[in-house]
Amino acid sequence: MATALGPECLTGASEQERAARAELAGDALRLLEDAEVAVASGEPEHVVVALVKAIEGLIVQLRDRVLDSVVASSPAPDHWPLQ
Repeated sequence: MATALGPECLTGASEQERAARAELAGDALRLLEDAEVAVASGEPEHVVVALVKAIEGLIVQLRDRVLDSVVASSPAPDHWPLQ
């Protein structure tokens, strides 16, 4: 997705959107570090799986925010004529 969209689409148009995306990305990176430590230290599988699911949830939220803003800024109409 990052290669298909320019940096302005990935960071967000407003300061609030940039902050929200940065927070989601930061949270995901912290959880990724926690998952790496959990794997390296031999934590039980359910702990690692829970971390991976939490990371996935944050990444999905981030992806959805990016795609929502790209669609919202698209010049395409919201509906097609029925003719």
